[in-house]
Amino acid sequence: MMSAQAERKMVLRSITVMAVFILLSLAFAGMGSPRRTDTLYRLSNFRAPSLSKPVDSIVVVKRFRHMFVFHNRKLLKVYHISLGEAPVGAKHFEGDRKTPEGIYTIDGKNPNSQAHKALAISYPNENDRKYAKSKALPPGGNIKIHGLLNGTEKEKDDYMSGDWTWGCIAVNNEDMDELYANVKIGTVINILP
Repeated sequence: MMSAQAERKMVLRSITVMAVFILLSLAFAGMGSPRRTDTLYRLSNFRAPSLSKPVDSIVVVKRFRHMFVFHNRKLLKVYHISLGEAPVGAKHFEGDRKTPEGIYTIDGKNPNSQAHKALAISYPNENDRKYAKSKALPPGGNIKIHGLLNGTEKEKDDYMSGDWTWGCIAVNNEDMDELYANVKIGTVINILP
């Protein structure tokens, strides 16, 4: 019998493979010469009207600025995201403005955060803490999926056109409302480079 941890790793691997397959399929489907902007346009238009099932796993692909949400290994929706101001590379230290990379869980929900709602990500994990300690620096924390900062709704196009967070993953407020309602505490999130 497979342990719960081994089963979770197997599920995460299959979700990651599916996400990569979807990216590649969209990049090359019906295009004469694939370009990154075409891929991003196609991905950001893969938007179901609303989530009809609860989200049980999330895959973030930082380089494409997209978050894929799944239910029972089936893709439900793709969201456009913004990342930390220094988006390349994994988060290691407090104040580096990087978004983490790795496997985490959603470990909290806040309807009254400084941004429009927030889902807490379990960064730092034990490995993150050990690495930061080996460099005698704090690992940081307080990493979330959140909407726009409160009071910035009129500038939402500017906020979603580039990376601006301190390491969090940002979506627009409408998408945050949908995610907040459909993502449960304990949902696995795999953040890829």
